[in-house]
Amino acid sequence: MRFFLVLFALAALAFASDTISGQPGGTANYTLPGTDDIYDSYAYNAGEQMDNIGASFGDYAVVDDYNGSTIDMTSYTMWGVTTVSAPSALEIMVVPDDSGVPSAAGPSSQDSYPATSSDTGMTYGSYAIWISVVDASATPVALAAPVWLGTHRAGADNWYPIGGTTVTGTQGYRTVEAGWAWAPFSESLVAGDLFKVLEGNLVALERNTWAGIKNMF
Repeated sequence: MRFFLVLFALAALAFASDTISGQPGGTANYTLPGTDDIYDSYAYNAGEQMDNIGASFGDYAVVDDYNGSTIDMTSYTMWGVTTVSAPSALEIMVVPDDSGVPSAAGPSSQDSYPATSSDTGMTYGSYAIWISVVDASATPVALAAPVWLGTHRAGADNWYPIGGTTVTGTQGYRTVEAGWAWAPFSESLVAGDLFKVLEGNLVALERNTWAGIKNMF
């Protein structure tokens, strides 16, 4: 009987790890990976694209809320436009939550990772839409909800992450001047979330679940 219960628990955990939120569909030459290591997904969808987008370079930043499982994030996929070359590296910006909004103290981490950018063949105005996959597998990013997350381009080369009008949880926030005075998208743009796909490894399974299963014996 105990053997059956353990198998049942393991099966339930395997399915529970696939905690996709937002819209798992999308277009622009991207197919959502059929794996159970996706913890937040709102793939690019031209029909939901915001009419205006915020900058995420220099003193400007754009973040969206993450309220999923505690994970070590290994990959962050996003869509954006630029007037210069596509990014080959992006910073992953992690901002603590302060009563439902990004903290005015700024990021708790802002580290650079290699990014692979591909032209989707679609455009935003007259600019190509790029899909950029940030690879953090060598040094995963620890995420414990609630937290705010986005990518940021260091230096003067611009980067404009694209968002969609479907809001899951809380709408995105952005800065419009130097410092960390965050404003919701709806204040000057339109309420929406960033198009993004997060992949990673479930930390809770390693730290908590196995101990609980062991205690069943």
